[in-house]
Amino acid sequence: MERWFLLVYWLICFLNTLENGLIKINFMRLMFFTICLCYSLYNMAQTNTTKIELETGILLTGIIETFNPEKHIIDSCDINSEWRAICLIDGIPWFGSDLSSVSPRNQLLKLSISIHNIETDLNVAGMFNPNFDNIIRLNQFSIEKCEVGYNLNGFFSDGAGGYVARWVIIEGKSMRVLISNDERDFR
Repeated sequence: MERWFLLVYWLICFLNTLENGLIKINFMRLMFFTICLCYSLYNMAQTNTTKIELETGILLTGIIETFNPEKHIIDSCDINSEWRAICLIDGIPWFGSDLSSVSPRNQLLKLSISIHNIETDLNVAGMFNPNFDNIIRLNQFSIEKCEVGYNLNGFFSDGAGGYVARWVIIEGKSMRVLISNDERDFR
């Protein structure tokens, strides 16, 4: 966090020098632009935690982090004789992009649900690029009460490589019963 403040301080000093020097620039416009730029850079390089209320007494918490390829083992495989694509991250298939050699932008680190104050972690292995703005949103999820427990459905897409996941939650335990990029599962 300190480095962002130092960056903003350095930019303010630089812009102030421009204001007092030979180049006359509208200082307030530059300040606004600088703050917006720093805020954007800060958001791209951090972990975001979001909480949304699905229904009364049901709270979903998601943690999304900017993807750092140095923290992962990335394996590629031959798609055809002309190119390779990333097929495994940390030894498991990954979801969140069409077949490509480009690394994900972000990763869903954790998803948990609290149903009437009973906290349950959900399996998010292999889930990347959950959406464009790096936070979970209410319109990505639906929950339904079933005979025993709940079914939680999630739709994830950052514009390319959409996928769905489905979990069954029963008395503080959960199991991911589906993760798929097959459009027939998008319901």
